[in-house]
Amino acid sequence: FSNLGKSFEEKSLREICDVITKGTTPTTMKFHFVDKGINFVKIESLDQTGNVLDNKLAHITRECHDSFKRSQLIENDILFSIAGALGRVAIVKKDLLPANTNQALAIIRLLNVKHTLPSYIKFYLKSPQVLNQINKNKAGVAQLNLSLEQMREIKILIPSLPEQHTIISKLDTLSIETKKLEAIYIQKLADLDALKKSILQKAFNGELNGVHS
Repeated sequence: FSNLGKSFEEKSLREICDVITKGTTPTTMKFHFVDKGINFVKIESLDQTGNVLDNKLAHITRECHDSFKRSQLIENDILFSIAGALGRVAIVKKDLLPANTNQALAIIRLLNVKHTLPSYIKFYLKSPQVLNQINKNKAGVAQLNLSLEQMREIKILIPSLPEQHTIISKLDTLSIETKKLEAIYIQKLADLDALKKSILQKAFNGELNGVHS
């Protein structure tokens, strides 16, 4: 992000958003979670890389969903965790809907998704530039809940649309390569663990050179 050149504008989130809001915990309004129903997104529903985990979604009734109109999600909404595990980010996809969320996740709804790409904003919200802005708000507090007003004032550098596409493409490629390396690393750890167990088993059986039962 530091090499965007001169073709970018600095804007606050409030300037590029139609809505920045959050939800409510159903139990505070005397609703209850159910086994099946409308998807309800919590912080734990988002992983570190921005995926929404189906097996970590809660569910609410249609009545509850209809009562929480402010936090009903739509496609391309950006979710940003503002309590506890700060800074988890995800984009709402069509297959998640209908869905709702609670007060720990800010809902960021862009004014024009054709001019400002949700994927670009998602990446930027995870950048050091935004993390530095969040850390300034902490002011020595161990655990901070960001307010919606603080979210609205976060500064975003917005390049031209072609540059946004270029940045997204490069970061997507890096993300894919990172996942491949993580998979290789995990497999090597598993292989190493299996080798250790095999050596221990042979040692216990006196099958190693110089080891006698």
